[in-house]
Amino acid sequence: FITSFMDPVLPSSSSSSLPRSGFLCDLWTSIAPVWQDILSHPFICGLADRSLSLDRFHYYLVQDYLYIVEAVRGISLLSKKANERHAPILMKHSQNLEAIVLDKSLLHFRLGLDGSVFDKASPSSHCLHYTTHLIETANTKPFHEVLGAFLACYWTYLEIGKHLSSLPVKCSSGTQCLSSTSTSPPAPCPLSLWIADQGSVESGEPAQEALQIVEE
Repeated sequence: FITSFMDPVLPSSSSSSLPRSGFLCDLWTSIAPVWQDILSHPFICGLADRSLSLDRFHYYLVQDYLYIVEAVRGISLLSKKANERHAPILMKHSQNLEAIVLDKSLLHFRLGLDGSVFDKASPSSHCLHYTTHLIETANTKPFHEVLGAFLACYWTYLEIGKHLSSLPVKCSSGTQCLSSTSTSPPAPCPLSLWIADQGSVESGEPAQEALQIVEE
């Protein structure tokens, strides 16, 4: 990763999009130092100012895809431990992720990756250890523990997507990149396209539903 980078603008835990009271607020407050570390990570900073190299971005996309393959299994197992009201919601999440696994067109056509790289890829040690933990937890632990294990991914992606899509920045080429809130057509920048997708309401819905289940 890049070893020197500009300090990002860090949102506080009092953001209007975050819980102000209750259990979720307590959870968010408890991980405040970790959240700051996440946002100041060189990878996130490189996404924010579009200085991240495409090689690093594509490596991340492949590893994230390999994570999603296992998340399909894990969230399916989670849904089988849920009550009658929550089970269909979680199974829908698993099915939506499975659709991403089966249809790589977003990654292939919009983000500049040859779809064949996914079939040849192997998980990094970090990806393997994380997904192994998730699947083992999903197989052996009760519902609330499994949900908690997946919550970190649900919630982190939600907030990173909102954070990055709210920042108007310039691409390394000097052209203006558009946030997901822009009314103009998106710039042909793979990083900006990914950020727009991650910051969209549709992408955030599963995380919002998971957070609601935690609250209940």
